[in-house]
Amino acid sequence: MSLLTFVAGVGSERLFVTKTPVKPTQTPRIEQLQTVPILLPPTAAFAPAPPVSNTPEATLFIDYPRKRFDPNGTYVPIGPMKGLSEFGAFWIEAYQPEEKGYLFASIREDENYRELEMKFALATERRLFFATESTEDGIEYRFDGEFLRGNVIADAPEGKAVLKGTLTKTKRGRKVAEAVVKFGIEVDGC
Repeated sequence: MSLLTFVAGVGSERLFVTKTPVKPTQTPRIEQLQTVPILLPPTAAFAPAPPVSNTPEATLFIDYPRKRFDPNGTYVPIGPMKGLSEFGAFWIEAYQPEEKGYLFASIREDENYRELEMKFALATERRLFFATESTEDGIEYRFDGEFLRGNVIADAPEGKAVLKGTLTKTKRGRKVAEAVVKFGIEVDGC
C-alpha cells in the first residue's frame, strides 16, 4: 500500500508541477577602477620598529637524572681529525635542574680561538647531539655521539675517551668534512 502511495505522489508531481527553464547567467564584467593616490603623514611621525633578531634563541634539552649522571666538563678531541683540525673543544655546563645550561664549542681561527654557541643540543644519559651557530663564512659543526661511561664524566683519567661520535663540518649547508672522533675530558684545576 505504501508503495502505491509513493508512486502516485511522484506521478502527480510530474503531471502538475511545471518547471521553469533556467536562463544562463552572464559573466559579470570587471571594470578597472581608477587609482587614487593615498597620502600618508610625514615619515617623522612614525617611530622606527625595534630591531628583530634573525637568529632564534639556542635550544638545549637536558634529559638525564642529574643526581646520577654529570657530563659537565671540557671535551677535547683525542687524535687527529682530517679536515676538522680547527675544532678545538666543546664544553657542557648544566648545574641545576632549573637552570638553562650552556653548551659551547671552541674553534681556532688563525692564532686565536673563538667560541660558537650551540643553536641546538640534546644531552641524555647515553647520547649527545649538538649543532653550532654559523660563522660569518657559513661554517657550522654538528656532532652525534655516545657517552662511553656513566656517572661523573669529569673524574675520567686525562687522555681516556669518554665520548665517541661523528663530527661534521658544513659550509652553507653542504658537508665539507666528517670524521669519527673520540673526546676525552680536560681537567683545568678549577
